[in-house]
Amino acid sequence: MKRGIFFLILGFLNSVPAATAQEKIRDAEKLGKVHFAVSCLPATQPQFDRAVAMLHSFWYPPGFDAFTEVTKSDPGCAVGYRGMARSRRANPLVGAPSPQVLKDGLEAAEKAKLADAKT
Repeated sequence: MKRGIFFLILGFLNSVPAATAQEKIRDAEKLGKVHFAVSCLPATQPQFDRAVAMLHSFWYPPGFDAFTEVTKSDPGCAVGYRGMARSRRANPLVGAPSPQVLKDGLEAAEKAKLADAKT
């Protein structure tokens, strides 16, 4: 009986982060402000700052998409590819990344090396 209650509580606690993550995505203005000066095109600076805020708020899939948009706006923004690689990794506390995640991260890092980075 105690074991059943334990698993019921554990299941409930595991569902709480998923429910709150959905609310985070809907309320993007609660990200906070982040600024890291980069040598990318000036027009991409706000995009990059928002992507970093997403990364620091553990919004891994939306953060990946935001960094992807940065690199579409400025293919020479090497740090945007680094953000893609980092966002693809997701939460480091949930275990080792899958082989596909490692492959995707390596591809993003390779793109960063090829980018016409100014710094």
